[in-house]
Amino acid sequence: MSETLLQRFYQLKEDVSPVGLIQRQDDEGYFCTPVGAHILVWTGVGGIHYCTIDGFGETVFAVNPERFENHVYPVAESFEKFLGLILSTSSEAAIEQIVDWDRSTFDEYLQKDADYFASEEVKKALMAIASLGIEPVEDPFGYVKKIQENFDYAKIRYTDEYYDVTGIEKPKA
Repeated sequence: MSETLLQRFYQLKEDVSPVGLIQRQDDEGYFCTPVGAHILVWTGVGGIHYCTIDGFGETVFAVNPERFENHVYPVAESFEKFLGLILSTSSEAAIEQIVDWDRSTFDEYLQKDADYFASEEVKKALMAIASLGIEPVEDPFGYVKKIQENFDYAKIRYTDEYYDVTGIEKPKA
C-alpha cells in the first residue's frame, strides 16, 4: 500500500466521518481482527473497521464483529481503490454490506439515502478524498463482488480469542 496515500489521507483537514470514515490511527481491534492486521480506518458503528493484513498485499478488508460468519472479507485491491469505492457510493456502509447484498438491494440502498448523500457534509468529505487524486470505481457492486467471489477465507489467521468467542475449532497449523 502506498504509505504516502495513507499519510495524506490522515492529514486531510476536512471531516470524512459523513461518509463513514474515522481517521483513528491504531491497531487495537476486536476479537475478530485478524493476526497481522493494520487498521486503516474505523466507521464508529458496531466495531466495524477496515484493514490490510500481512500476507495479503495491499488488499483492504472489512472487519465486522457483528456478522455471524466471515467476520473479515475483502472489499478492495488497495487503499486507493477503497477510497475510489467511497467516491462511487458516498458511503462506506454500502461497501461493507455488499458481501450480504444482491445488486437490487445495493441499488435500493443508494437510492433510499440519496438525499443524505447529496448533503453538504458528504459533498465536502468526498471532495477532500478526491483531492488526493482518487478516481471513482466504475460499477462498485461488481468490483467488490468479483474480489469476494473466489477469496479463500481459510487463509485468514485469527487469535485464540477469536476461536474462544466464536466457538469455531481452531485449524491445525
